[in-house]
Amino acid sequence: MKYKDLIKPSGSSMPIQVEGRAISLSLAAPEGGAALSLHDGDREIWSGTVQDALRLRIDGAEWAIPEPLTDLLSIQLPDLDKYTTEAFNPLATGFMSLATLRIDKASGRGRWIGPSAVSGQMLPMNIMAGTIHYAQSVFEGSKVFFCRAGEGVQARMFRPRRNAARMWRSALQMGIPLDLSDLDGTALTAERFEDLYLGMVRQAVHANLGALFGHGFEPLDTSSPDFKWNETPPSVYVRPVLFATGPVLGVKPADHYTLGVYITPVGKYRADLVLRIERDHPRAFKGGTGAAKASCNYAPTLPMMKALKANKSHPPAGAVWTDLYDDILFVDADGLIEEMGGANFFVMRQEGDRISLRSPVSFDEDPTADTILPGITRSSVLALGRLLGLDVRVEDVALNELLELAPQDARRTVVFTTGTAAGIAPVIALLGPKRETWRFAVWDDIDDPSRLRKLDADPVETSSALEAAHQLRSVLFRVQLGDVAGLREVAGARADAILAYADEQGWLETFAIS
Repeated sequence: MKYKDLIKPSGSSMPIQVEGRAISLSLAAPEGGAALSLHDGDREIWSGTVQDALRLRIDGAEWAIPEPLTDLLSIQLPDLDKYTTEAFNPLATGFMSLATLRIDKASGRGRWIGPSAVSGQMLPMNIMAGTIHYAQSVFEGSKVFFCRAGEGVQARMFRPRRNAARMWRSALQMGIPLDLSDLDGTALTAERFEDLYLGMVRQAVHANLGALFGHGFEPLDTSSPDFKWNETPPSVYVRPVLFATGPVLGVKPADHYTLGVYITPVGKYRADLVLRIERDHPRAFKGGTGAAKASCNYAPTLPMMKALKANKSHPPAGAVWTDLYDDILFVDADGLIEEMGGANFFVMRQEGDRISLRSPVSFDEDPTADTILPGITRSSVLALGRLLGLDVRVEDVALNELLELAPQDARRTVVFTTGTAAGIAPVIALLGPKRETWRFAVWDDIDDPSRLRKLDADPVETSSALEAAHQLRSVLFRVQLGDVAGLREVAGARADAILAYADEQGWLETFAIS
């Protein structure tokens, strides 16, 4: 059996009662134009579309869904046939994995229900749900890579247990009582939560396999000479979210929570970044929630992201490519670089006969460094850098160190960001508040008319920071995709140590799908 012949989502029927008569409602698809029929037993009594059915007369009485609800129900993700390898957008996959946590008010302990594969992406939710009022919500982001393996296909998850561990810690910080809950009658521990998390990711993947491939999304053939090792490979993005669904009015934790895992095929996220320097509006505060992957951390950055989108859509008069910035670089009151809204920051330079790799201190290294999210890709890059013989330093990085470089030194300095979505994303320039620009090494040829960019890559000199950066990016992707032969070619004698470390740390979770 091939992967295209696996589980296929189908329509479902929902029995309803109208004045004592049993009627089934059949939805072929969650779109207004989808076919719909009403049945009385085996007899079809009406057929039309979902849109037609929003106003019906049953036994002479008018029946209608109130307009605000029809508006809410009309929110749908684009179909899978809208997939493109050039975009990073959510699409309408058939199923998600869902589990709930109900807290007993008397004992204070919670009981998990599920998980189950649930059709679609819509959830019923009480308007008084705690997540709506008090932002009691955390989430994660990871990827599953599908690679051809002989005649079959192998799914490869990169460090999902690390994501689960971070969600556990984030949830406790946001008052979600995972540590006071029971799963299958036994106390939930951090280790057992990892198993629950990983099981739900696998459930979501398996439930969607029948419809996932095709539409331009196919398993990766890393043996192909046309495979691009300098771009983020297409994958299935995994978005687990854990949030309060129990009703609250006073400021207090909820007594009901929902854990959902949604997946979608995605293409490349972004690269060749221009970052706008932000000194006045911090992303997080000391003693706050910056080290947790909590939903509340992201909302304050959204006005800036709205301005970013407007800048790209309507560039200023006389704009050049450096004016069209791609993200925000947050700098603290002391002029120290922190991170972007959703990625960590790195600098590579040649210092004497060594290549230094530097990143600001995060919660991983110092619990008091709680304004920076400890990224999974970040920690992987730090580990790989050490294994490749780089001078890895986790320390403060002052913005002025970069801004005061002579132009020729700046072009030999490598700057990049890391995150699940983009992997390693080169930064080619910083943008100041008065359109001042500072340029750094250009990793790859760029031809992007939408961002006014047509640039040639800088020469890759032997033993340079740019050569080391290319190697680091290639090694990361080859480890994620399981290309052992390619890793040996790129990393040479260091490949065995990298493979041994990845195996010892359990970086990869794999399973065959055909």
